[in-house]
Amino acid sequence: MELLGQEEEKKRSSGNGKRIVIYSLVTAVTALAFLILILFAILGNSGSREYAIFIDDQFVKITETLMLTDEEGNIYISLRDIANRIEGFTYYYGEYDKTTEDRNYCYLENAYEIVGFETDSNIIYKTIPNSVVEYQYYELSKAVINSEGRLYVFIDDLKIACNVVVNNVYVNNETRIYTPTFLAEQYTLQIFKENEVNEVSSEYTNRKAIAYDMIVVSFNGRVGVINLNLDNIIGTKYKSLLFDEYNQTFIATSTSNKVGVIDKTGEGIIDLKYDSLRVISYKPLLYEARYNGKYGVIDEFGNIIVMPEYDSLGYKGNINQESVLIIPKVSRNKDGMVVCKGNKYGLINIQNGEVIFGCDVEAIYSKTDDDNVKSYYILIQKTEVTLESYIDYVERQ
Repeated sequence: MELLGQEEEKKRSSGNGKRIVIYSLVTAVTALAFLILILFAILGNSGSREYAIFIDDQFVKITETLMLTDEEGNIYISLRDIANRIEGFTYYYGEYDKTTEDRNYCYLENAYEIVGFETDSNIIYKTIPNSVVEYQYYELSKAVINSEGRLYVFIDDLKIACNVVVNNVYVNNETRIYTPTFLAEQYTLQIFKENEVNEVSSEYTNRKAIAYDMIVVSFNGRVGVINLNLDNIIGTKYKSLLFDEYNQTFIATSTSNKVGVIDKTGEGIIDLKYDSLRVISYKPLLYEARYNGKYGVIDEFGNIIVMPEYDSLGYKGNINQESVLIIPKVSRNKDGMVVCKGNKYGLINIQNGEVIFGCDVEAIYSKTDDDNVKSYYILIQKTEVTLESYIDYVERQ
């Protein structure tokens, strides 16, 4: 009887074991199926979620004209539709400083900068309003697209075009665009908590450095540069710094009011020994240098091109005369620079510093006709003559 009871007990134990295994398998399969359903739901929601754009954390309403997508899935954004949301830009048709409304061109303008675009080109230009310095040219990664008269840029190229930070959050199917002004305010709050810094630079030019991972800051009246991780790049030891986006350098002023140029790591390029410096040409890179109260020209390495012996550089025009600094291919296919001494004007070969003609005329200026053709003139003994004819006369003499 005991053997029979033991045998039945074994059968019951064996049956319970099988049921436990079956229950475990069913539970595992159910859990796996549930996880698969969740995964498909997540993927389905991600794929079907509408694409979103934010500028300075503000949602941008998606309209029919806001975006384009090319065959490779790259997203382009309409400059016209977002211009006024980025640093106060206004969108204009045509080319800057030309009386046209050609829809193959456009430019953005605010109080500090002009940025120009051309259909099917990946080259843009930047300049300062009313500047006599030639344009700086920048290269985008993709060409500008024209759709029904609206110009579109690849969304990542907004960094170069408008000095913004572009973050693509692919998991959330969105792009977040941050302007220099917004980021400066955000970093100000963060920096105050973590560093001995009084202020983030309010200079528009300096705030553009944020798009290149640099923040110009000050501490106790001295200025330096930190990166976006809040680590020091250039110590706060200068009286002022002015960022040059095109050259990725800074015009630096020492506490003794001497000016030079440093690179973005703080290494010296031009010694701090001048009274003032400003860029007057980008190709070649030339600086107007004031030394002991007189003006001359130096190149990007500090070599003297024009001795600092002039009262000023350039001619400031009036209602009927346009201001002039550098005149292209004015003599023997060389560029010339207007110089002033004793309220009289002359012209210097900007390549080698040779005098084309001395400071003996009353004005050197330009005029632009209705076809946007620029012509140059001089005023001598209150008589207007073309610059070309005057140079011919001087060379014959």
